[in-house]
Amino acid sequence: MRLKNNVVLLLILSLILWVYPLISKAHIKLFKSNFLLTFSKNNTQKTTSNTNRSNVSEQVKKFRFPPLGSSRRVTTGATRTDTNILKILVPSITQEENSQSEFNIYSTYSEYPTFVIYFKNPQTIPKDTTIKFTLHNSDNSKINQTYFQVKNSGIYLFSLPNNQSALKTNINYSWQFSLVYGARNQYTLLSDQGSIQRQSIPVEIKQQLSGISDIEKLIIYGKNQIWYDTVSYLTNLYCLDNNTHKESWLNLLNSTDLNLYIIAIQDVLSCHDITFLADI
Repeated sequence: MRLKNNVVLLLILSLILWVYPLISKAHIKLFKSNFLLTFSKNNTQKTTSNTNRSNVSEQVKKFRFPPLGSSRRVTTGATRTDTNILKILVPSITQEENSQSEFNIYSTYSEYPTFVIYFKNPQTIPKDTTIKFTLHNSDNSKINQTYFQVKNSGIYLFSLPNNQSALKTNINYSWQFSLVYGARNQYTLLSDQGSIQRQSIPVEIKQQLSGISDIEKLIIYGKNQIWYDTVSYLTNLYCLDNNTHKESWLNLLNSTDLNLYIIAIQDVLSCHDITFLADI
């Protein structure tokens, strides 16, 4: 009986010794397979991300924003500043177009569009300096006036307050951003001005814009030459992740305004929030 039990134990031990290497090899093979699959997946995701980033950047390079026309200046003291203290991101106008009476008009689909502001604080302007935004319609009626502060150098996104009148379609509006100071903001240091027109969204584009990412919206706006929406969407993406979107953002500036591009590549542009002030 004892001999029989020993024989059984010996057979079991032999079976274990024979099966174990096979199981180990299977586990090693499975581990290698999973590792290679994960490694390949991660590399594919990185490659896809880099490809998408490059693809967006290349598409932005091709964007062109011809003006809708020109608009008469309807406010006084409004000159496109030749300093780098305050700039609103709109395409440059050529020397021939840069008359004393007109501005090029660029478009938006938004009722309450967003303006992208570049501000460089030289530390030499009065401490109580604020920015005054005014908006006039084609009849020279002021429909918006807003005061806000910007202290740090960098990029700011300013949207028309949605508690005021929305832009109407096919009407030329003139905007002006002024650096003002004094007890009642009665002094103007410098101003930047331009024109904007809201366009109706075609039905097919409205359908395309539904349920898609901001990057996809950016591409649609750019291809349809809608400047204000293109630059505001891309700048917002840049502010959220400048490492990913900096190349595209620089390409947009380079294709529309060499001066802004030079500023952007020389400075590390951080994004800041606006502090709104009571109207005076």
